[in-house]
Amino acid sequence: MLNKRHLIPLFFTLAIEYVFIYVAAVPFNYSDHHNPWGLAGPLALLMLTTFALYYLVHLKIKQLKAVLFLFIALIILGLGYILGLTFFAAFVMSILLFWRMLEVLEGNTQEHMWKFFIATMGLGLVYDFILKFYIPSFPYRFLFILLFILQLLLVIALNLFARSEKKGNILLSSSYGLVLGGTLITGLIIAWIGPYVGWAISWVLKGIGFVVFVAVEGFITFLMSLKGHNEGQLVDDSDLKHGKEQAETWAQMTGNHSYAGLVIGVGVVVLVIFVVFLYMRKKRLNLNAFVLSSTDVAISPIGQKPSASVNHNTKKRFKAPKDPVRAQVFQLQKKLLKGDLGRVANETLSEWLSRLPASDKDKHLIRSVYEKARYGSAVITGQELLKYREAIERVRALSQTNEEQK
Repeated sequence: MLNKRHLIPLFFTLAIEYVFIYVAAVPFNYSDHHNPWGLAGPLALLMLTTFALYYLVHLKIKQLKAVLFLFIALIILGLGYILGLTFFAAFVMSILLFWRMLEVLEGNTQEHMWKFFIATMGLGLVYDFILKFYIPSFPYRFLFILLFILQLLLVIALNLFARSEKKGNILLSSSYGLVLGGTLITGLIIAWIGPYVGWAISWVLKGIGFVVFVAVEGFITFLMSLKGHNEGQLVDDSDLKHGKEQAETWAQMTGNHSYAGLVIGVGVVVLVIFVVFLYMRKKRLNLNAFVLSSTDVAISPIGQKPSASVNHNTKKRFKAPKDPVRAQVFQLQKKLLKGDLGRVANETLSEWLSRLPASDKDKHLIRSVYEKARYGSAVITGQELLKYREAIERVRALSQTNEEQK
C-alpha cells in the first residue's frame, strides 16, 4: 500500500509522465477555433482517474487484468472525447495512459526517467520545427521548449528525492526544501540567461556563416578569374552580378529572420546529450566498481571441495538480472555491498538472509517468491509481488539502520 514516504516520489513520477503525454498529444488536439493546449485540464483528470482504477485492479483483481486495463483505456478514450478533445487526441492520450500507467505501477519510471526527458525534448523540438512550416497558426509553440525544461526540473527533483547511493554504503535523502529551492533557482536562471545566450549564439553563428560564405565566394571568384585569365577573358559581369545577388540573399536571410529559437534548441540538445553521456558513463563505471573484492572466485570442479587458496569471504561480481523478482534482490545486494551485511561468495540466499536484521516473515516471503521466479513470472501473483517488494524495502531499511549504528 502507498504510504507517506512514497507519495512525494509518486507525485514527481506522475508529473514526469504527465508532461511526456501532454507534449506527445497536444498537436493531435489542434483544429480550427480550438486551442490545442486546452488538453491540460482533461489530461490531468483522466490521468489521475486511470492511475486510481489501475491501482485498484492491480491490488484487488488476480485474473484477466490485461482485459480490464484495456477496457479502462477504452472508457478513458470516450471520456476524453466527451470532455472536448479531438478524437485523435483522445485516442493518442488513452494509448499513452494505458502504456505509461502500467509502467508506473511496475515502478519503471525512475529507471528510465532520463530517457523520457530526452523523448519529451525530442518530440517538442520536432513538433516545434514541423508546425512552424506546416501550421504557422499553431499557437504558443514556445511551450514545447518550456515543457521539456519543466520536465528536466521534475527529473532532477525526483532523482534527488529518491534515495541515492554514496560511495557504496551510505544512503542520503535530500531535503525537500533544498530540492524545491534548487529547481526554482535553476528555472529562474534558465529564464534569465536564455534570451541573452540565444541572441549571442545566433550572432556568432551568423558571423561564422558569413565568413564561410565570403570565403567560398572568394575562392569561386578566384578560380573563375584564373579561367578567364588563361583564356584571355575577364570575369563576366553576369558572374559578378550573381555573386552580389547571393550576398544580398545571405544578408537578407540573416537580417530578417531570427534563428534564436533554433539555435537554443540545437544548443540544448547538444548540452543534454553531453550531460546524459557523462551520467551514463559514470553510472556504468560505478556499476563496474560494485565488486566485493578484486579477486574472482575460482570455481571448483563438481564433487570437489573449494581450493584452500580460495578465501570464502572473497566477494564476487554481480550482473544485473532481467527478471524483476531477482532484480530486487540484486539491488539489495548492491545497497549492502561494502558493509558487514554484504553477501559473500559461496553464500546461499538463505544463509545471507539469516544474517540480515529482518523478521522471519519477511525472510520467508523473500525466499519463497525468489524461488518461484525460476518457474516464470506467471506463477507469481500481483499481490505476492507487491508484498515481496515491501519486504525487500523493510529489509533494506533495517540493514542500513544497523550499519549506521555501528
